[in-house]
Amino acid sequence: MGWGWVRYLLVVFGPLTLLRLASGMPLDWSAEQGSAIFGSLVGHILYGLILGVAYATIDKIWVRLFIQSDPLNREIEGPGLHILRSLGWGASAGLLGGLAAMPVMIATGVLPKVAGVDSTLLGFAVYSFIYQ
Repeated sequence: MGWGWVRYLLVVFGPLTLLRLASGMPLDWSAEQGSAIFGSLVGHILYGLILGVAYATIDKIWVRLFIQSDPLNREIEGPGLHILRSLGWGASAGLLGGLAAMPVMIATGVLPKVAGVDSTLLGFAVYSFIYQ
């Protein structure tokens, strides 16, 4: 998804800024110009997601076949270490996902309703501590 965002920013930054500067036209960062190229955002995010999943899958297969299957260089780990590592990755993913959803929740005014409070700032604090 990160690569999708980077590609989208390049697609946005290119036509709205670089292309106009190169052709000698004035910059036009209006809402109309931005919404005209906004449609490709979902495609770029999905592209990044698919690419990331493919890279992660290839990496896992590589590690499983060529590193973990080596009986001479393998490190013995207890089952508790694997569980703790999985919990850490899950907590990190939940935190990053919640932070990524936060701007949308603030912009739509849903954050105070989700947290059950009146203020957006208090809603942010409650949402951060409870749901993440």
